[in-house]
Amino acid sequence: MARPSGDSPTDVAVTLFPVNGVMAAVDWVYARIPIRFPNIRIVMSEAGVSWVPMVLERLARSYRFVDASDSWSPDEPHPNDLLLRNFWFASIEDPSAFRMLDVIGDDKVMIESDYPHADSTWPDTQPLIATELGQLDPAVIRKIAFGNASALYRHPPPPASWMARSVIGSPDADG
Repeated sequence: MARPSGDSPTDVAVTLFPVNGVMAAVDWVYARIPIRFPNIRIVMSEAGVSWVPMVLERLARSYRFVDASDSWSPDEPHPNDLLLRNFWFASIEDPSAFRMLDVIGDDKVMIESDYPHADSTWPDTQPLIATELGQLDPAVIRKIAFGNASALYRHPPPPASWMARSVIGSPDADG
């Protein structure tokens, strides 16, 4: 975990969690793990999601200099393609990320509650999801709230009876 100094309080580490996600994702891309294992599914958890557009921009910038690069070949897939193909991103709460889904992809973002840690949204996860995702299309909300995780982990979605009680609503309620 990134921590500028040993004297930094725990709050610093919690604040810098996204930096850990950036370092790990970029390291995995440049280690060519998604090239060697094209079907690998990598989930970045606890780092949030709003850093993803910035990393896509930085990867694209670095790739523009591929002729001068000692680490990337023009015949390899673009680093952005690898990030968007093989990575999924989970967020505890990250309202700015939900405004950038056109860059990240709404099929790559998932909600996490981080229960039972101190920064968990539990027991207020449902109202938080409603607040942060409420402006999105209901189908996108369902994808982010449970659909993407169900597909990724090959797990059945929640029962319809749970959805009817949920603040995100039943899939049948709006199409």
